[in-house]
Amino acid sequence: ESLTGLKYNTTTEVTVVRNKFRLTFQEYSSTLKPSLNFSTQLKVCSYDMKPLTPASQKQSVTLTVTQHKYSPWSWRQDVWDQLQPRGPNSSHVDPTKPARVYPRPLPGGKDGPVVKTLTLPVPASGVVPIHIQLSDDVATLHIEARFQDNTASLALYGSYFSPSKSYIQIRRDHSPTQVGVPLRLTAQSNFPLTEVHYLVMSKGQVVAAGKRSASFTLTPDESWAPQACLVVYTVLTNGEIVNDAMLIPIAQVLRNNVSLSWSQASAKPGEAVTLGVSVTEPESLVGILVVDQATKWLKQENDITLEAVLDELTKYNTDKVSIPERTIMRSDPYSVFKACNLMVLTDALLVEVKDDMQYIPMFREGPSTFQYEEVAG
Repeated sequence: ESLTGLKYNTTTEVTVVRNKFRLTFQEYSSTLKPSLNFSTQLKVCSYDMKPLTPASQKQSVTLTVTQHKYSPWSWRQDVWDQLQPRGPNSSHVDPTKPARVYPRPLPGGKDGPVVKTLTLPVPASGVVPIHIQLSDDVATLHIEARFQDNTASLALYGSYFSPSKSYIQIRRDHSPTQVGVPLRLTAQSNFPLTEVHYLVMSKGQVVAAGKRSASFTLTPDESWAPQACLVVYTVLTNGEIVNDAMLIPIAQVLRNNVSLSWSQASAKPGEAVTLGVSVTEPESLVGILVVDQATKWLKQENDITLEAVLDELTKYNTDKVSIPERTIMRSDPYSVFKACNLMVLTDALLVEVKDDMQYIPMFREGPSTFQYEEVAG
């Protein structure tokens, strides 16, 4: 400090980025539906999350798409030992560090994967739409994206289980969903589909239900906010239930607007002032908290903010289950309903996969032989 001559020292950490660009997959389903289209988006931006420059936009994204008909459930137990992870090949291994293991590859030859390379342009928004036609027997999907010297990968192993190999999936436009604005939805399937049943859950309540054609429109209202779970299902001629679900965030969420007004802009200590509170909903309960402005410098753990309210409300939408990272999960009609906190009573065939090894699946060869049962009411 020039006036006092005092000196203070401080340190800070500086992170050095390794990649000039950031590649992120977004807007994709974690469950594969064989024979249907798989859609996702690849967001390309600079390392500091800024948009691409015009020069960078001239570069293309290269995708390597690998589809395999085998999955972690495709192997017999007697070949499990042959598929155990193997150690690194390097002879210079640090004994003080745990060895990193690498899984063995899936089979090759005629049973090997189908690899396809795509080259896609990068739009001004930096969001590259990706559409992939899945094969009839796909069980594993791996996508590797490369933009200049930067790469990103997406691997999906979860497949929807249907005894008749019947699948539907719901699609919507990617524009923000708002209250009062019609939402266009389309149900795709690998079998003739004329109509579907739908249910909309929000905050633990069914807010909409009905029957529509495969392409239909729904208009969200305030009861959908802040997030709704849409379930679409149909019953096949053999009695099997086939379904799909998606979460729909609502951009416009709060109905009751609150505003404050003081009787004067400034006041002296001991001077009386009046605070006016206005709300749009009559009979609203209003809570007032007066604190020293200096408390804003500290953590605002007790503040009731919009983000805190929305975070609490979304907890009632889906069945929150703590799942370890990198868990391989399967999907079945029963689990789709359960994920949206729905209990189903039916005399139709509602398949539930019975898998005792939830986090370490059994490996089998050939078609899936998971046990399933009919859940009836």
